[in-house]
Amino acid sequence: MSSITFIYGGNSGSFFAEAWDIDGNVLDSFFKASTAGGQPAGPETLTGSGIRILFWRDTPGGQFAAIDNITIEAGAPPVPEPASWLLFGTGLAGLRARRKRRG
Repeated sequence: MSSITFIYGGNSGSFFAEAWDIDGNVLDSFFKASTAGGQPAGPETLTGSGIRILFWRDTPGGQFAAIDNITIEAGAPPVPEPASWLLFGTGLAGLRARRKRRG
């Protein structure tokens, strides 16, 4: 994933969200000191190449902050680099030359 967008709200608790990659590295984060009033706020967007986990927590002790309306953007598929194409073409040329010598 390349981004996660959400709204949040709660009961005067703090709210913390992080986007992690597959190895548990933090790619982006968001913190709100108070979600007072319980009204929805946002949207907020966390971005980063290779997001695999959305982690969020709120203040302990009866306070809460919920998230809703989550939108996930998958991002563009990876594009092969020119060096990859060069290696692929060299391999095909080698296989063709080997076949010609045998034939």
